[in-house]
Amino acid sequence: MADEAYRAGCAALAKEKLIEGLHSLSISLSKSPPDKTSPVANLQSLISLTSGQIQKFPG
Repeated sequence: MADEAYRAGCAALAKEKLIEGLHSLSISLSKSPPDKTSPVANLQSLISLTSGQIQKFPG
């Protein structure tokens, strides 16, 4: 489930659908095993960057 949500999030971001991408990445993060620290950290970073973009360009 985490991988599927991650792929959906990346696809949405590629289409500049930031809110949809952020939602999918958040789902991926919630489904990721906490012991996988590197992927979790990468997801958190991508979520942070996406959130920043949404705040800059809310439309």
